[in-house]
Amino acid sequence: MIRRALFAGALALGLFAGAVSAQAPDQALEGDRTTGRADAPVTVTAYLSPTCPHCADWFTSDWPAFKAAYVTPGRVRMVWRELPTSPQQLASAGIIIARCAPADRYEDVLQALMSGQEAMYATRQPGPWLQAAGQAAGLDQAGIDACLADEDNLADLNARLALAQADQVRGTPSMLVNGEKLADPHLASLRAPVDARLGASRAP
Repeated sequence: MIRRALFAGALALGLFAGAVSAQAPDQALEGDRTTGRADAPVTVTAYLSPTCPHCADWFTSDWPAFKAAYVTPGRVRMVWRELPTSPQQLASAGIIIARCAPADRYEDVLQALMSGQEAMYATRQPGPWLQAAGQAAGLDQAGIDACLADEDNLADLNARLALAQADQVRGTPSMLVNGEKLADPHLASLRAPVDARLGASRAP
């Protein structure tokens, strides 16, 4: 069950409030969840929402191949960022649970959310979907409830929403390669700019 505190807190905080500090386009910020080597020559920043069907398709179809080809070999570092889409309260709950997980379990929680999204929409039962995310995060029901009710977690989400505004991201999935936003996030379109920057990083 999604706690009323989540809804009330989200409304009180408002979307896209707060300032964002300046950042280098190829660097992760404090609080970012990442996959891959910190010193990889290319950084890909992915804005996803757990309730976005296109995000679920990208994560379950494109991400495994991209990870195997670029991230696991140490060529690319993936930075995960969040932008809740409709229904925003449900997306926010999924995001907050993911961010309550230990950093090394964040991707596992994304997997649970994205792979379970279709069934959640088919049954119209978000409870089991969020519980599966909580289990991937290592949380029991009491831990999930505490995570969603914690106003600090709501404040953290609100602050991170401003990152999307700073990056001029208005929809999901959205990808940035070394800070440059791509028109098409799919694997076929993602490879070319990544390969170009990998080539540039090897140039004398």
